[in-house]
Amino acid sequence: LLVLMLVASVYIEISAIHSTESGAARLVEGQRSTLRLIDAIQREEDSLSAVFYELAANTNPGNRADLLKRLETLEQAIRRTIDAGLLSGDPKLWTSVKDSVEQFIAEGRAVLRSRKAPPVTFFRSHEALISSLGALAASSFDTAAQAQVEEREGSRERVRYSLILLGLAL
Repeated sequence: LLVLMLVASVYIEISAIHSTESGAARLVEGQRSTLRLIDAIQREEDSLSAVFYELAANTNPGNRADLLKRLETLEQAIRRTIDAGLLSGDPKLWTSVKDSVEQFIAEGRAVLRSRKAPPVTFFRSHEALISSLGALAASSFDTAAQAQVEEREGSRERVRYSLILLGLAL
């Protein structure tokens, strides 16, 4: 009986180690993936903003055509990144980012069509986009913190079972 209790205790500890390792690996990979997507969309958003501001201020028709092509490419890249985020992350937050991006692009295109200075709504839609990206990044960190707390609680539970078995064996 003593040997069985010691074997059970060792088994619990080994499974705890494996569980911790696999949980940490999943967490790290999920975080890495989400952060890559957030980084990609932030870089694309920065480029998109720069193109919109340059187009709004630019009167050179030749340069305007190049900027419009660049704008189209950036819009496609942003949509691909958002689609990947919708599949891998929190759909509610990614939908919020998608809506903000669509609003910002619509406002930017309206500015381009009007050929006037950007109105306040353009800047507000840009602020909303930045805010939704911030919420997405904060959620990613909150998820990591919650997973860490859950793993810590699981480890405590496994240690408790192991100590009970060792106490019985003693």
